[in-house]
Amino acid sequence: MILKQTRVRVGSAQKLLAHITSMKGNQQVEILYGYPTLPLTGDIIARMNDRKYGNRHIILSPEFDLNPKQLKFALSLIFRELDPKNGAADNYLLIKHHKRRHDGEHDAAHYHLILNETTLSGHQLDHRMSFLKNEKIARLCELKFGHPIIKGRHNKAVLHQLQADNYHSEAASLIEITKGPPAFAAFSSKQLRAAERLGVNLPNIYYQISGATDAAALQKSLLEVSKMEGISLLHLPKPRIFLLQYEGKTIANLFKFLKTMEIYNDYIKKFGTTQFRVPKHYNQNTFANSQKDL
Repeated sequence: MILKQTRVRVGSAQKLLAHITSMKGNQQVEILYGYPTLPLTGDIIARMNDRKYGNRHIILSPEFDLNPKQLKFALSLIFRELDPKNGAADNYLLIKHHKRRHDGEHDAAHYHLILNETTLSGHQLDHRMSFLKNEKIARLCELKFGHPIIKGRHNKAVLHQLQADNYHSEAASLIEITKGPPAFAAFSSKQLRAAERLGVNLPNIYYQISGATDAAALQKSLLEVSKMEGISLLHLPKPRIFLLQYEGKTIANLFKFLKTMEIYNDYIKKFGTTQFRVPKHYNQNTFANSQKDL
C-alpha cells in the first residue's frame, strides 16, 4: 500500500474538492462517507483559530481491492496516528476512485480521505514525522491483509517505531526490508500534478523506462519516449544528469526511473554518450540547477 498525506492551506478547499470529485481519468468516483462541504468547513475552522492549514488530504493506494473490514482497519490506524484525541474519526470525507492503473496490471481502487486540520474542539492534527507514520501504517496494513510488502524510505525507523508500539511480531516480519538501501520515489505528487497539467502521462513514461531489463530494452524505451510530442531527453554524463522535459520545462530526473544503475552503465558502454546530449547552446549551469529539486 502507498499512503501519502498533504496539509492543505486555507483557501485551497474548493480546488481540493474539485480534484477529488473529478471524473477526469477515473471510471468511477464514489463518496463512501461524509459530505463534500467538509473541506470548506476545514477552512472556516482554521480561520477561526488563526491557522494556515485547513485540511489534511490523505491518499490510500492499495495493491489489491480492500473489503469494508480492511478499509475500516486502515482508517482506524490513520485516525489513531493523526488524532489521538479522536475528534476526527466522526468527521471526515472518504471518496473512492476506480481507474485502471498505469502499469496495466492492477485495477484496485484508491481512496481520498479528507480530515479538517483543526477539529471542532480546536486542537490540530498531529503532523510530526508524517513520512514515517505513512510507512508504518502502510506496512501494518500489508501484513494484516496479506498484501506484498513494499520497501520504503524509512524502513529501519519504521521497525523501531513498531517495536516501541509493542508490534513485536509485525516488526520481526519486516526485518528483511531493512537490508540494503532504502527505496526512493521516482517522482513526487507535485511533479505528477505538474505533468498532468502539461498533458504528460508521467506514470506511463515511468513504467516504460523502469521496465527495461537490459541496455537494449532501455535504448528502445528511451527512443519511444523521445518521439512523444513535446518531449525531449537531455543527458549530461558528467555530472550525471538525465532530464525528461516537455517543451523546455523539466518534469523528472530519469535516473530515478531506472531499477539499477548497472543497466545505465551497460547502456553507455553499448550505445555511447552521444544520444540525448545537452545542445551546445544550452546553458550548462541552468541545466544542472534545473534538476536539483527532482
